[in-house]
Amino acid sequence: MLRFSLPDAKLWRYILDAVSTLVDEVSVRAGPDGLKIKALDPSHVALVNLELKPEAFTDYECDRETSIGLSLPEMLKLMRNVKSGESMIATLEEGKRLRIEFTGEYKRTIRLPSLDLAVEEIPTLKVDFTVRARLVSRSLRATVKEAEAIAETVRFRAVRDKLMVSAKGEVSALDIEYTVGSEALLELDVKEEAEASYNIEFLSEMVDSGSKIADIVDLEYASNMPLKLTFSLVNGKVEYYLAPYVE
Repeated sequence: MLRFSLPDAKLWRYILDAVSTLVDEVSVRAGPDGLKIKALDPSHVALVNLELKPEAFTDYECDRETSIGLSLPEMLKLMRNVKSGESMIATLEEGKRLRIEFTGEYKRTIRLPSLDLAVEEIPTLKVDFTVRARLVSRSLRATVKEAEAIAETVRFRAVRDKLMVSAKGEVSALDIEYTVGSEALLELDVKEEAEASYNIEFLSEMVDSGSKIADIVDLEYASNMPLKLTFSLVNGKVEYYLAPYVE
């Protein structure tokens, strides 16, 4: 049996939207310890990792390990009219159909079949990050959007008390500087000065979706190594990994 509920259905929509930035179909693994999703984008440039503990839900029941194959575009299409304050109860029915009841001004129910998806075993990434920055999500989102307007890649450079972001297009360039103690940069730990560039399109979609579910983001990277973004929830998290851009 699998059954879980949330007081605000919009959170579930935002979480699925965060995963859909990389993949259209996904296997949701459910067990007594909560829900998990791990998926690579088709080009194997980016990875998303979602974990929601039982305590993240108003009610959570799962008596055995199971999986649900979801079409994210179809699910999000059915959830596009979800309003703030609507609660939801999801149940995996016999025959592997997911039923979700939304209750607000009125009650409505959607049902989707669980897809039979091949589950790709994705190993845990082990990266020795030398820079960790804690940022206000909306500030990072604004920075990435500015960079996206002029370039296809964005470069991060960290020194002891500063995190610098730059982008260079054919005719223009952008330089942004975060300093420790500013409203945008809450913490900065630089074990070793580092520089790396990343694809702006992937990064923009990650930050855009992640900023809807968490006000704070932890950004970690090392020179010419993957970038990690962590958007923490109460009893859960959404993590992204993005491979460095190499010319």
